[in-house]
Amino acid sequence: FNSGLEAVTISFDKPLATDTVNPNTFKLLNGSGELVPAKNIQLRSSDRLVQLTFEPLPQSDYQLVILGSSVTDRVGNVLSESDVVSEFALETRVTFSSYTIPLDDNLRDFIPGDVNGDEIVDLVVAGNSKTSILFGAGDGTFPADSFLDIDLEAQLLGLGNFNSDDHLDLFSINSNNSAGVFLNDGDGTFSNEEIPVLPGELEINNPSDVVIDDLNSDGVDDVVYGDYNQGVTVLLGLGNGLFTKTNQHQFSGLTDIGLADFNQDGNLDVVASNDSSQKLSVFLGSGDGTLATGTEFSVGGYSNSVDVGDVNGDGNLDLITGNTVYSSGSVSLLLGLGNGSFAPATNYFEDDSVPSAALGDLDGDHDLDLLWTTDPGSASVPTLSWRLNSGSGSFGETNQFLLEETELEQVELADLDGDGYPDLIALSGGSLFTFRNEI
Repeated sequence: FNSGLEAVTISFDKPLATDTVNPNTFKLLNGSGELVPAKNIQLRSSDRLVQLTFEPLPQSDYQLVILGSSVTDRVGNVLSESDVVSEFALETRVTFSSYTIPLDDNLRDFIPGDVNGDEIVDLVVAGNSKTSILFGAGDGTFPADSFLDIDLEAQLLGLGNFNSDDHLDLFSINSNNSAGVFLNDGDGTFSNEEIPVLPGELEINNPSDVVIDDLNSDGVDDVVYGDYNQGVTVLLGLGNGLFTKTNQHQFSGLTDIGLADFNQDGNLDVVASNDSSQKLSVFLGSGDGTLATGTEFSVGGYSNSVDVGDVNGDGNLDLITGNTVYSSGSVSLLLGLGNGSFAPATNYFEDDSVPSAALGDLDGDHDLDLLWTTDPGSASVPTLSWRLNSGSGSFGETNQFLLEETELEQVELADLDGDGYPDLIALSGGSLFTFRNEI
């Protein structure tokens, strides 16, 4: 049965005595043996049906217990000399429906965020010839008549507050390998005047990712960008749309980066995935915007993506990577130890390459589930796959959504329709798709 069940009905072949049907004789216990109180107990169908109603029941194992010796029919016959126990389980079934966002450009990157302050997720997308703002309607759609174009040829995008006005500004790594900032006017439109970021000083050759947060706790967002050939670079925001460069850690093969506090010292650290070796690197932050030398951790393949979250509820942040293993792939889970180190990876192997993996609470039970995409080449149909978290960091069976599109190259999670469940936005073959969580 699906979670969210609100009624349990029991049928009998004879009418029951009404005074024997009550909360003491009909009980529901959850998987921990705790009583689940019924909102109402009702006799129906000439007293041959007992219906118990509840608040929506979460995922769990359940026991329905009837005190047989206390329940009788109308003439006094006892139901049973012993208790009657019926067991059932509720699980959460996650499904997705796909939607293509119509755009007239070949896309390179996208970033979700609320750019106009209406508490609805919008999208900023980078195309070959322009950058566009797609304002969300709040129902998971992005009406074409609200699209706003910017004369900007960007490779990578980021959103952050760079001038302390509480509006999300746009950071761009441009097609000519320069970088710039466009300040938000407060309504989701951006200034036509680009603020160049350290012109001539940035080593940008093959940019792969941009992440934004406040690394030095001065209240101004900073930028960490990754370059496939140049590694990790930190740019500290000055509060007026300008930046200063701190340090750079050079290495090749960088594919994705994430920011989080892995050693619980209050400072943001950086993790970088790498498709040149079967390792990822963690750079501990000092709190002033500089990063220590990276420490490497092995994963189950050449990693294409990395995501961060506490999957087992121990308060330590964990890592997930999507990997390529020659002609196949894997998803690697590394449990954090709370000191900047990680336990050896647990690997979930796939027949196909895994270009993207992410963490999110897909089923609304307050723990993080695994989600990834596969790229089978021309051998079979690409998939969107997920495993639901049991609550302790162990995961159930793999579920799949077969994709009509080509493989999903980039996947982000955001609640597009305001129902409290994360939806997916994905880049595929230069086109943009959403996958609405239909739980």
